[in-house]
Amino acid sequence: MITLLAQDPVGGLELRRRDGEWIAAPFIPDTLVINLGDLFQRWTNDIYVSNPHRVINRSGRERYSIPTFFNLDFDAPVTCLPSCQSAANPARYPPIRSGDYLLGRFRDVQKFRASA
Repeated sequence: MITLLAQDPVGGLELRRRDGEWIAAPFIPDTLVINLGDLFQRWTNDIYVSNPHRVINRSGRERYSIPTFFNLDFDAPVTCLPSCQSAANPARYPPIRSGDYLLGRFRDVQKFRASA
């Protein structure tokens, strides 16, 4: 759902903008990068978007990354937050348990890899 990442000056983290362009995440001392996952996007009815990201080490030096992942409890219900929906903007996704959503994403990746 959320990933926290401490960066260093070596860099390498890139995010894909909505127009498809890849941009470097700048190093800012004493800060964390917060990546929102697909489940957070679903919870907020696409108000907060999960950006595709990648790491490309262009420095020629070793690069270390230690992300911290936060997920909901397996049985936690994920339903569109009331503040993220209205009559003009109804919930786009049906309610689902966090664990069922995660297992579905794992299955999608396995199918993709099997077809590649």
